[in-house]
Amino acid sequence: FFRSRQHNSGNNHRTSHRSLIMAPAEVMEMDGDDVPKQEEGTGEEEEAAPPSGGGGILLSGADEPEDEPDEEEEPAATAGIGTTAAPSAGAAAVFNTADHPYHLIPSIITPSPFAHHNSSDRYRSALSRVTSAPLTDVEAWGAILTEASTSYRSLVPHLHYLSAASLATGASPPPNIGTIAELESKLDWVESCHGALLKHFPYAASYVVSMAEILLGQTALPGEDGSIGAVPAGFPPPHEGMLTDRQRKCQEKLEKIFTVGLGVTDLDGTAEITAEAVGTAASAQGDDEDGGGIIDPFTQSSTKLLGGILSPSAELWLLYVRYVTRRSTRIANMQYPPDQISSKAELIRTRTTTAYETALSRGGAYCLNNHLVWGAYLSFVKNWESQATSTAADGTVTTDHALLQKRLSHLRRLYQRLVGHPMTGLDQYWAEYEQYEKNQGGTGAEQLAAALIAEHQPRYQHARSVYLERNRVCDLRNASTSLGVGRLACPPVEPPADGASSTAVAEGGVGAGAEDAPGAGGEGDKVAEYETALEEELTLLSRWTTRVSYERTNPERLTPGDLNSRVRAVFKEYVACFHRHPEVWDGWSAWELLHSSSSSSSDGGGSGAGKKLTGKIMRKRAAMADAVLGLGMENVPSCALLVIQRAGVLERYGGKASADGSSGEGGGGAAGGEAAIDLLSKYATDHPTTLSYVCLQRMVRKYKGVSAARAVFSRARRELKIRAEDCVEEMAGTGGDGAADDDGPAANVVTENEEGDKAGDSKVGGKKAGASAADTTGGASRRMVTTRFDPSVGSAFAAAEAGAEAGAGGGADNEDNSAVKRGVITHHLYSSHADLERYLNSSPHVAARV
Repeated sequence: FFRSRQHNSGNNHRTSHRSLIMAPAEVMEMDGDDVPKQEEGTGEEEEAAPPSGGGGILLSGADEPEDEPDEEEEPAATAGIGTTAAPSAGAAAVFNTADHPYHLIPSIITPSPFAHHNSSDRYRSALSRVTSAPLTDVEAWGAILTEASTSYRSLVPHLHYLSAASLATGASPPPNIGTIAELESKLDWVESCHGALLKHFPYAASYVVSMAEILLGQTALPGEDGSIGAVPAGFPPPHEGMLTDRQRKCQEKLEKIFTVGLGVTDLDGTAEITAEAVGTAASAQGDDEDGGGIIDPFTQSSTKLLGGILSPSAELWLLYVRYVTRRSTRIANMQYPPDQISSKAELIRTRTTTAYETALSRGGAYCLNNHLVWGAYLSFVKNWESQATSTAADGTVTTDHALLQKRLSHLRRLYQRLVGHPMTGLDQYWAEYEQYEKNQGGTGAEQLAAALIAEHQPRYQHARSVYLERNRVCDLRNASTSLGVGRLACPPVEPPADGASSTAVAEGGVGAGAEDAPGAGGEGDKVAEYETALEEELTLLSRWTTRVSYERTNPERLTPGDLNSRVRAVFKEYVACFHRHPEVWDGWSAWELLHSSSSSSSDGGGSGAGKKLTGKIMRKRAAMADAVLGLGMENVPSCALLVIQRAGVLERYGGKASADGSSGEGGGGAAGGEAAIDLLSKYATDHPTTLSYVCLQRMVRKYKGVSAARAVFSRARRELKIRAEDCVEEMAGTGGDGAADDDGPAANVVTENEEGDKAGDSKVGGKKAGASAADTTGGASRRMVTTRFDPSVGSAFAAAEAGAEAGAGGGADNEDNSAVKRGVITHHLYSSHADLERYLNSSPHVAARV
């Protein structure tokens, strides 16, 4: 009930075309006749030479026959799940990116536009492996993405041919790269490799960072950071109007990565940093007095409440700062003439500072590699000294003393903030701060320096001790091996399909033949691999649990709001590694609901106002727990644990406060019960099991009464399957009239009529259960489960279910089918209903018949 693989579908296409727009000095629109035309290709793509460096990892040893698959496959054979056919050169590439979390090309383009890939059996083998097992074959994914990165590096020196300046002059890439259309198709292939992986593993931070770097490089204009090639003579300062249509699309995808991954909406550095940071339990919204303008936390998105899941990624935050700096430069070039250098610099400096503060307040200050963000911010502020002096054309040197003074004060505050954070290189930063204070001149400078150093030295020493202790507990210096940071979040380890006994195999007991012995390539090897993988997984989960528990003890002595950010960042890192394990989401949501603290007020307090505020805080906590469980349900859609936990949160805190006061400030009541019933009902429809119907029936009985609860019981008996082995053995060979049944045990399954429709159930207690078998005229006319002793129960259901499973392809990873996989009726459905009838409905006679 608790674990399932994620459904991944992919009818995937995207539109990519190019518009050659280039404004000379300011944003302007050109008519269609003024836009230079690019000649269309002939429809056949020119073969490109392999990239330098031996053609990549997949081509090394391509001629070794012993590593090849038994049956050679054609490239077209891999165009299945996770792949899509590539358009011919010169034709517009069409892909559907709306369903991708980052709006990337969601499936690997086949055949590859790189000619050496299509002649490589190893590449085709890796592509076939990720197509057949996209959720588990980590090794094949690594090979595909390594080859994609290698191929992209061979294209980087030629990206400037896609800029408006090169397209306007008609410049073409060298012959080994091909035409402009071929260069674009190769970049699309690189994006499709990353997009296919991120569709299945959306929280793989390292690959998200790699894709963001690729998109950032494609959107660079001549003269900008990341651009290649000389700036054309007379080329104006870069601004947004110079972007081609392809560059605009790449920029939109890059912004989607920042919005979804980091949870930021300020993409140009204009937002003001306030006391509220994403991740704090107490928000400025909803904690004020009653009245208009208060936003219900249950109506806010998970990104608004929790921030992006990738917010603990320091590398992604640094790319965000680079993007904001680039956007600010373009905006400054549009707002100010070229001679107003100081005004441009001030705008860029202000917005970049805002971007760094956003990164620190939303997760960058507490992430695993937080020293990267703090170090980059420190270097940025130090560089203000060079911006404070300028030389005129006549050689006159001008110094901006106000900027120098601002740099000194900002640098002091930054040093004082970072020395209190445990991080790599903390000793070096403390030595720099000491030297900085001692170098300040003026009257009383030495006394001031000594006082400031003495004031902040205890914070530095405590941060240093916490850093050393944290590494002893969690070994964060080797996080990739000790915690599995950066691993792809594969589904939980599952036992071998045939379910052989590991004990019998290991001990060589009865039934363990030669083919089952370990090392013989039989069942013993499968069991040994399963036990090894399970032990590794449990070890990693145990280490993560230890780390979460350690951070919750607040070793850094943080304020409640900062502690929330710290613990929440650890949970996000945990989820990024194990987002298909429901226990991770369940643990996070429990902490949000029960243990996350508020930075604005205490949960206690004896006054009426304090109690009133407590209800709002609990509702905010419940909304954040609900958001966590909602994300968990998206990643593990068939997990009953997450649905039941979320229904409990909605029942108690969901919905809006009622007008008659039946539900308090924390919500709940009838509105919460209605929300919980809707959730459980939808889950029972999508994933019908005994457990789902038992939970739904209890919730319906509580809020909608006896008749509605009995209707749920009837619905469950019609929808769920029944196994042949569950029927009573004595009755296996008897029909409804006691005569022998030639069909034997095969008849002991639920049946439908010839049309396949199922009639509604009469109310429980409407007629005696003992009369149901006597009223039966034949197995083919039965439409519902009435008694487990009737041999006519269920054959059509079982046959239909078996046919649906066979028609769906049968593969474990082929989960994209419209048929709902129904669960099996167990005794829990009847015993639960009997308890309701006996104790809640006060109908022991009905309970006895049930």
